[in-house]
Amino acid sequence: MEGPISKKVFVGNLSFEVIDADLKEKFSSVGMVLSARVITDRATGKSRGFGIVEFTEESMAADAIRRLHDQPLKGRNMRVNDADDRPPKRSAPSMPPTFSFSGFGDSEGHSGDGPPRFKSKGSRRGLRKRKRSL
Repeated sequence: MEGPISKKVFVGNLSFEVIDADLKEKFSSVGMVLSARVITDRATGKSRGFGIVEFTEESMAADAIRRLHDQPLKGRNMRVNDADDRPPKRSAPSMPPTFSFSGFGDSEGHSGDGPPRFKSKGSRRGLRKRKRSL
């Protein structure tokens, strides 16, 4: 079962020579275009071969899908589909669990159930001296 058509359409299989103005001109024959954008690579600034066109009404977007799908633009047949909204960003993966023997403190003041009490610095002799002073 398909949901409602959005006002945006995805245009794929674009020639790398197509610019925003070409896309807007082609889709203006169907209805009032709010924006037409060819997606470019951030690093190089070159076209990635697809774009997004936004119409003022959903009916115009549906008509564009019906009429312009598989039509040529600068030598290549466009693929025109309903544009899906971007999925929400994934959160950063959590840190893997650390394993420790709880109840037994290690040589650096870490009991296993929290962060270390102090950061080890210096030579072994300095560590022994610090441990004796505790």
